Amino acid sequence: MTPRTRNKVLHVVAAGAALLLTAAPAAFAQSGTGGSEPTTGNRPSHTRPGAGTERGAKQGDVSRIRRAQEALKSEGHDPGPVDGRMGPKTQDALRHFQKQENLRETGRLDQETLSKLGV
Repeated sequence: MTPRTRNKVLHVVAAGAALLLTAAPAAFAQSGTGGSEPTTGNRPSHTRPGAGTERGAKQGDVSRIRRAQEALKSEGHDPGPVDGRMGPKTQDALRHFQKQENLRETGRLDQETLSKLGV
């Protein structure tokens, strides 16, 4: 390898490393890792990756989940962090709420549950 080619390769590697170092913290924070939750984020292992998370949901879904989490909290249920993610704690809180309201216990934000929550 010529010195010129070697320098070009080193520049490309350095630029890639710099890009990784600047983009990784934002991606890491968005992925839900780095907190007290498991590395799969705030979702059960049996769901497909990205389902109900900020990466896999539209912004309106994240907002609706966040409002539902706030409503569940005000009703005395613990949805975990109010983060707009449909994680296991949110699903458990939904099931408890649905049982309390004599709804089908799915742990999902169906229209009937949203209506009862006032979301």
